[in-house]
Amino acid sequence: MTIKIQQGKTVQGLEEVGENLESATAESAETAATAATAQDPVTQIATDLIEGRITSAQAVDAVIEQTMSMELVSRAPESVRQEVESILRSAIETDAHLIALTQALD
Repeated sequence: MTIKIQQGKTVQGLEEVGENLESATAESAETAATAATAQDPVTQIATDLIEGRITSAQAVDAVIEQTMSMELVSRAPESVRQEVESILRSAIETDAHLIALTQALD
């Protein structure tokens, strides 16, 4: 839309246009945040944990499940998927850094 303004003339409804723009911007930001959460399962897992809908153990399991459902892993033979999951769980249980991170979830 083009608005032509002549010198000395005022434009009626300009405030309304500004309000509509602010409203649209706020709605777009909210929609983008919702879409980002919907598209990012790990963010959803973190939100569920923070809001107390799941425990830290359930969050860890959910992250592992998410990893296992990734395209590269899900296309692998069953034996490879089992080995990957076993390695992940072993690392969470034995790696000092991962143990500390897991404990920090509580």
